[in-house]
Amino acid sequence: MRSNVCLEVAGIMTLKLFFRILMIVAVLPLTSVSLNLGPILNPLTVLQAQAARNTGAADSALPVLVETIRYQESYTAQESYAGKISGARSSQLGFERGGLLVEIVVEEGVGVEEGDLLARLDQRSLQAEKLEIEARLKSAQAQIVQLEAELELAKRTEKRREQLVRNNNTSRQSYDEAAFRSQSLAAQLDAAKANAAQAEAQLEANAVRLDLSELKAPFSGSITVKYVDQGTVVQPGQAVFQIIESGRLEMRVGLPENAARNLTIGRVYQAKTADAELVLRLLRVVDQIADATRTVTAIFAVDDRPAWLKDGTIARLILERENPARGFWLPLTALTEGRRGLWNAYAVIPQDDGSHILELRPIDILYAEIDRAYARGTFDDGELVMKSGVHRVVPGLQVRPVDERDGTPALSLLK
Repeated sequence: MRSNVCLEVAGIMTLKLFFRILMIVAVLPLTSVSLNLGPILNPLTVLQAQAARNTGAADSALPVLVETIRYQESYTAQESYAGKISGARSSQLGFERGGLLVEIVVEEGVGVEEGDLLARLDQRSLQAEKLEIEARLKSAQAQIVQLEAELELAKRTEKRREQLVRNNNTSRQSYDEAAFRSQSLAAQLDAAKANAAQAEAQLEANAVRLDLSELKAPFSGSITVKYVDQGTVVQPGQAVFQIIESGRLEMRVGLPENAARNLTIGRVYQAKTADAELVLRLLRVVDQIADATRTVTAIFAVDDRPAWLKDGTIARLILERENPARGFWLPLTALTEGRRGLWNAYAVIPQDDGSHILELRPIDILYAEIDRAYARGTFDDGELVMKSGVHRVVPGLQVRPVDERDGTPALSLLK
């Protein structure tokens, strides 16, 4: 019984010694510790442990995406300016004369062609006036025909009596009566012709008033606003509709004076909306600085207008400007915030043993876009910069640089 207890104690002591030796081997560098574990650790020799350590050290370097620093002497900056898309022509339409609005032909949102009837005023008084004028004109024209016949007869009578007077076959009184009759009829004929001309003029004026009592589209477009309804007594010049030309659209943009100075009439420019890009062509630049905004208005034609583009759409004009400044481009994901408003980036520094470590470098941002920045700093041309994942590393960390075209997993791809 006692011997069995001793054997159990001896077994426990042996197991404890085994695990203690394993812990020592795991902690101490195998290069400085060479233990002969005998039959206990027969599968794991010293040489095998040394090879495993070297392989683990190579694999433990953190893979990171890198980019090569390339200096340049200038950069192209993109500037955007908001503008409004509108019809080339926009008008508030109304009648030149007042009256009762008896008919509205179109409603808001309806497309119209040039010359289409939009609304009509009450024309009953004008139609009655037209009939009266036409009657006067017909009367004057009939009178003209009658007087012309009487005048022709009077002239012949005057001529015959003149011959009789020369032959002493009639009195001078008879000739004078015939002559004065001709003159009287000629005067009456002139008066009748004047009455007819006056009636014709009145008829034309009536036609103009009738035409002005009908509101027509001055150009092809779309009715955007209807201000009054049928039955309203409108005043001369009162707005009834608003129409916007649909065939052509323009974009008006307020620009700083120096930006407007570099524009070229007829040149093609780019603009962006929330959904798409537009092609613009510069039509003209207003030769005046607005007092309120201190900007110069540039007017662009929208070429190849998309069907969905509407009046009132907001777009941003994109202009490019070349700025002389020595620096380099790097992605925004390579930046980490420093002190006092400065920015830093990690340089990937090669070591003598072939490894690489991270070194934090301060940089100055000159210009930034959506996904990259143009900067200057303590980087040399050709150095490597860590491209992404900067929030998960620290200076001095050993890393393995990986080109983005390489298939090796990198820090920026890990979650």
